[in-house]
Amino acid sequence: MVLRDAYLVINSVNLSAYCAQVELSASLDGVENTAMGATGRTREGGLRDEQLSVTWRQNYGVSLVDATLWPIYTGGTTVALEIRPTSSAVSTSNPKWTGSILLTEYTPISGEVGDVGEAETTFLVSGVLTRATS
Repeated sequence: MVLRDAYLVINSVNLSAYCAQVELSASLDGVENTAMGATGRTREGGLRDEQLSVTWRQNYGVSLVDATLWPIYTGGTTVALEIRPTSSAVSTSNPKWTGSILLTEYTPISGEVGDVGEAETTFLVSGVLTRATS
């Protein structure tokens, strides 16, 4: 699959057209629960930890990238997320992830002379993401 039509909605605003790079990462704590008599370490899954990193083609217009992200950042509260590999309908081949995210890092201006202006963001998931295929 070539990623070229990712669908990204943050706080009910579709910002897909300004997304240049997206990475949704997930990790699970491996909690050790080894007890006496064991001949090897045993583990079980602990807490999930998920985050979203996005590089944006910055736009300061009304209801666009900065106008959406800056109030989220300064507000310090969680907002809704929906992300899919493509803008097509949700299906087994195009799942969606939804949940609440907190914007913890925002670089509203980035680039060298002559470059396209970019913005970098890191969102931490509050709770867990839900994956759906319908």
